[in-house]
Amino acid sequence: MRSAYHLPPVALNPRNSFTEALVDFSRTGDWVVRVADATVQASLSMDQPLRGVPNLKVDISPTSETARVSLFPPEAIRIEKAFDIIECWAYGNAAGARIAFHIRRPDGGLLVVGSNCAESLSGVTWHSMSEYWNLIRIVLPGRVQAGAQLLAIHLDPNAPKGYEAPTYPIHLDQLRVVDFAEQMSRPAPRFEHVGPVVDGFPTSPDGACPKTTEPVETSVRKVGDSYRFTYSTASGAEVTYAYTPETGTLSDLRVRSRGKDAFQPAAGSGPVFEFGDREYTVGAESAVGARLVSERLENGVLEVTWRYATDAGQQDVTYQFSMKGKTLRIEATSTERSVREWRFGEAHGVKDARVVEVPYMLYSPNVLLTDGLFCSYYADFYFSNASMLPYGGENSVTGDVAKYNWRQDQHYSYYKRTDGLRYPLHEVFYITASEDFDDCLLTVSNPPSPMRSTLKRRLYRMVLASVPGIFKRTRDFVDLADGYGMNDYYFLFHAPLFFKRHGADEAFPGDLHVSRVHEAEGGDRGLAELFAYMREKGIAPGYYDGYPGRDATSANFHRDWTSYRPDGSWERMWRAPALKPWAFPELANTLYRQRAEMYGPRVSYQDGITAWIITHMNDYDHRFEDSGTLRGTMRALATGWQRVREYVDGPVFSEGRGSEFYTTGLNDGDYTKIKGYWDDKPCDEDGIELLVDFRLKKLGPLASPVSVNIGYAGFAATNKIGYESYYAHEESYGFFHHFLATQIAFATIGMLEPYWPIWDDPATQFDKTMTSYFMIRQLQERYIMEPVAEVRYFDGQQLLETSDALRADVVSDNMVFIRYANGLEVFVNLNWAGRHWSVTHGETTYDLPPGGWLASQGADFLEFSAITNGHRVDYVNSPDYVYLDGHGVASHVGDVETVDQTIVWKTGRHAAKVLKWPK
Repeated sequence: MRSAYHLPPVALNPRNSFTEALVDFSRTGDWVVRVADATVQASLSMDQPLRGVPNLKVDISPTSETARVSLFPPEAIRIEKAFDIIECWAYGNAAGARIAFHIRRPDGGLLVVGSNCAESLSGVTWHSMSEYWNLIRIVLPGRVQAGAQLLAIHLDPNAPKGYEAPTYPIHLDQLRVVDFAEQMSRPAPRFEHVGPVVDGFPTSPDGACPKTTEPVETSVRKVGDSYRFTYSTASGAEVTYAYTPETGTLSDLRVRSRGKDAFQPAAGSGPVFEFGDREYTVGAESAVGARLVSERLENGVLEVTWRYATDAGQQDVTYQFSMKGKTLRIEATSTERSVREWRFGEAHGVKDARVVEVPYMLYSPNVLLTDGLFCSYYADFYFSNASMLPYGGENSVTGDVAKYNWRQDQHYSYYKRTDGLRYPLHEVFYITASEDFDDCLLTVSNPPSPMRSTLKRRLYRMVLASVPGIFKRTRDFVDLADGYGMNDYYFLFHAPLFFKRHGADEAFPGDLHVSRVHEAEGGDRGLAELFAYMREKGIAPGYYDGYPGRDATSANFHRDWTSYRPDGSWERMWRAPALKPWAFPELANTLYRQRAEMYGPRVSYQDGITAWIITHMNDYDHRFEDSGTLRGTMRALATGWQRVREYVDGPVFSEGRGSEFYTTGLNDGDYTKIKGYWDDKPCDEDGIELLVDFRLKKLGPLASPVSVNIGYAGFAATNKIGYESYYAHEESYGFFHHFLATQIAFATIGMLEPYWPIWDDPATQFDKTMTSYFMIRQLQERYIMEPVAEVRYFDGQQLLETSDALRADVVSDNMVFIRYANGLEVFVNLNWAGRHWSVTHGETTYDLPPGGWLASQGADFLEFSAITNGHRVDYVNSPDYVYLDGHGVASHVGDVETVDQTIVWKTGRHAAKVLKWPK
């Protein structure tokens, strides 16, 4: 039997207790306990008091895995009001207990409520609980009228075979029912401390419209029943978008390029309606009748209005077609609210086609290459009324049909808000067909990060902070690194810094004080002193704030700040309901500012909402302007990130999951997730592709991502990020230079490795720390937030422009040349087939192996990781230092000869010193 609970007792803020509890288990009375396949002891207990008073504890000792316990009140409890939600405070156990509620309707019908509803216990899916205080909220499929009765509460200890613990405790505290309509009729919670709202985006009235890279002439004319939107270039390229209004969908659109067959870029694309409870899709076999109401061509803009009619209702949608450079702009609007989603369809009539997946657009549509022509089809997220985006794009070609847009098994949706109304249709679509790949990439119209100078200088490291002694370990590491002049980095502690105790399922951060795990090192005072010590060394300390992952029992948790799905249910964020996006700036300007004043961080990491596609955490509370839209969530997040910048006087990072183009510049960088993240494959099987154009050209001037795939372990072994043992073994680092090369190619902030663990002996894997610092530090200062002048790909004989390289299918060879506007030139080889790349710079030829690179800028900066005399040599010659590492083999470059890692400082307190590792 377990001698203690995993978590200590909590102190619930009184505002989060139920003032209208249907059942208060601090006063149970003579409830009857019925047991199946178990023995049970039920009592009032103070083992886990939630409100400072006893609650019902049920100790279940199963005799089989089918153990069940049912609690019956002395008499059925009458429910005096109508309701459609059940809420309950319940504490599970190590096995993950489950619960269900038995209701009799006023008409005598039975309703058993778990994760679903059924007429009997055998038909219900039980609602799961974890080993902490769960704030349960279950939305019923319909409203139960006043006069219903609570008959019983059923408990399942979820005992595994073998009964690892003979006794499984479950606690119950309060239960209530809620009428959601009545709840939403109350005034909305007020966020009074958010500060100035950040809404200066998009920075261009053209929003996300792709930018044409060369002058074009455009024309619009009507030929027969068809409207032809044409652009032509000085080089002789000519593309026509021919729109013939026939079906009321974008199947009516065809692309014709001079000398090539026409194709449909958006076959089957159009609105999906909801009338009553039925879905209606426009198409050849649809029950929707589409009738052209009006058409008008004026000043280069074609406006057509279609009426979509069914036996259950009708709606008019107006489309405006116009040219913007090489892009066909389509604006779709309606004043009515029956459009529930937009379908993007697929391309028909393609030839020699393939789909190009674009790194840093992992959760978005892709780019189609057909018959030598590139084509993209985007919706402008700055102007959209949509609520939910799909999780990624498709990539398949079958015959002459290509799927390259949003995934069709998910939906680009218009959800209803909590008042039962959805936003009217408003979308701006861009369809671009061009011989130039760059013309087809969407534009990110966010303001640039104001933290450019610090982003250029500092690398990044975060450690777990979940065990005693972590402050001393950190100080020892800082001292060792300081001895080599390594001070330009962010050093952050992950979420367990503020956990109540040590444990993977502990409360997420939400309070002011550090975990009791760190009390032996001074607790709050110890952290403040450590941060002051780091700041004196020139290091920027910080921690994971993670506002959405708050514990529902936290003294600072506000139940009325929770975010609602359209039906009134909660989106879970780890162990608590997700908070409304506007809770972020509110907390940042109050609680988190207060915490920063205690400890003095100079950098912050915010997690949660941006770990998913950004609309996943929308709040649909209709009482808030722009709720349930991407733009509303972006405004709230941008405002919160700005408040964080202010209280740390430094940058704020977050997690992008490959879709950080929405937020680049609104924050100062995201954990980048590119192909292979968390797919349980090693990186050489994933074959990450260095198609760098979108990242460098569109995102590069705005901010810089933090490394790739959350550091080396996430890059090389995907799901080994949290495994300390993985980082400790030398054999784990077989792709270390591939990782560094990938960061350089995508111009990221360098990760100071190892990322996750920190050991008692700071010398553990310190050679990796040295390599990651000195091979990235000077280089990232030259590439972060710098505009790119040229990107080319090596085909084995010559450097090709991106479009030609994609047509020749050589981008995946991963030999890329990048020239920045400031004169920096970078060659990177990430060839997964083992091919070397011979590159000449000046009078010297460098043999770049996979995971090799060469970089230079003017006469005072040269860096390479190349094969010299049969072995890898890492070398940097910069205005600040010379670094040389022959990886255990005697090496001689310039004036430095060494076997070990060697740094010769030219500036600063270590000037003229020759420092070596190992010492």
